Amino acid sequence: MKSTILLLCMFISVAANSQDNKKYADAMHRNLQMLDTAMTVTSFQLLANSFERIGNAEKDKWLPFYYASYCFARVSYLTDDKSKLDGMLDKAQLLIDKADTLQPSSSEVYAVKSMIASARIMVDPASRGMQFGPQAAMMLEKAIQLDPENPRPYLLKGTAAYYTPPAYGGGKEKAAALLEKSISKFESFRPADALSPDWGAARARQMLEMCKE
Repeated sequence: MKSTILLLCMFISVAANSQDNKKYADAMHRNLQMLDTAMTVTSFQLLANSFERIGNAEKDKWLPFYYASYCFARVSYLTDDKSKLDGMLDKAQLLIDKADTLQPSSSEVYAVKSMIASARIMVDPASRGMQFGPQAAMMLEKAIQLDPENPRPYLLKGTAAYYTPPAYGGGKEKAAALLEKSISKFESFRPADALSPDWGAARARQMLEMCKE
């Protein structure tokens, strides 16, 4: 009798765990589908908040915090009011640090850390470039070191080069070479699973076309 009760409890526990995993996967899939087409501050903001709620409910999973931070970073690039950027980027940093704790030494995490550092420059390029420019570059080198086949660090390096004058080590020619490398790596890159980061290929192609103009 005792063994029957024990087996029944184990079955209920496994069934409940399976249901929780499906609920998590379904919520993440819905958000990732919306992320594919997000273009506005509002859409990225809503997604950031939604991913954060998932993370707070699934505290052992790094991807919700990663995507929430990525969305806040994207919002910062679309926001015209520079006075709002630091608060937004502080939030992005907090979330990516949580992802880093749960998934140490992740190339994807360091790529988003670089996005956050780059966005802080926009608040005041003249006074912040010397501090956050090298920090952003260092994060990208770390991302490449952790996974040389990850195409996103090369996309971000190419984007940075595009918006940096040739006199300061950037320019379209340098950007194009990095973006071509990113696109080449996107062609062979396969995410670890359906929820893992898979963004950037379209942006790399778009940036490369901009380099040719």
